[in-house]
Amino acid sequence: MAHFHRRLCSKVTSHCLTHGINGIEPIIAPQIKLLPQIGQNKTKLAGYHEASRTDRARSHLRIMPLGGSVTYGSESTDGNGYRRILQELLMSDGHMVEMVGSRKAGSMENNDNEGWRGFRIDQITNKAKASVPRFLPNLFTVNAGSNDCVQHFEIETTGKRLSDMLEYLWMASSGSTIVLSTLLPNLDGKIDSRVLRANEQFREMAKAKAAQGRKIVIVDMRGPDGPQISDLADGTHPNDVGYAKMATIWRRGIHEAVHKDFIQEPLQLGPRDIA
Repeated sequence: MAHFHRRLCSKVTSHCLTHGINGIEPIIAPQIKLLPQIGQNKTKLAGYHEASRTDRARSHLRIMPLGGSVTYGSESTDGNGYRRILQELLMSDGHMVEMVGSRKAGSMENNDNEGWRGFRIDQITNKAKASVPRFLPNLFTVNAGSNDCVQHFEIETTGKRLSDMLEYLWMASSGSTIVLSTLLPNLDGKIDSRVLRANEQFREMAKAKAAQGRKIVIVDMRGPDGPQISDLADGTHPNDVGYAKMATIWRRGIHEAVHKDFIQEPLQLGPRDIA
């Protein structure tokens, strides 16, 4: 099982969050400086909803980070990608957080995830079918489809294939919530044009599922506060600055889910899963 932890971020991450790198400070540092005040006054972070008593009663987050190499943390200096920063932020908000998955990556203690480098949506779905019943997360952070765009694989069906994945997640882990992200920009213009087409499908699909009453929140990784081309280490994967931006956007989406009362207590694991 994953371990809870409250250790401070690595020196690289701490510098990124506190002092800023390449313009990250205006977005990240002010939020970090305000963290100790949460729960003591009415200071609000951008996109942050102050937790009510009901919210705090439902603050056990068993998160499965699900996707490709960005989920795995490729090109981050500590191998944690967005996951460690997100966990630290959520814990500072008062949530009890454990990250789960069949893979381990990065220097963080609780480095479990379901990130598969180079895998397309259908391949990630197959991996999820092996791990979701085992870990029964009550929350998924899903970033999948970049490899479909890089490999130019059936771009017009990315939305449908991702929809099928999400339906499986809800079926396999009853009552779970999905925070879905749009795909990151890409330095290659041809690939990025595919990303834009995929993102349009994702937004329409998420809107339709929300209208059906599904527990879904979509977050935009291509907005002004998301990773920019200058925040990519290799034209595809974020650098530490880009991953820090992703973490704050995931956090905003998770707090929206909490505010909407989407989050339920994690399902109980069987003895084999606990072991």
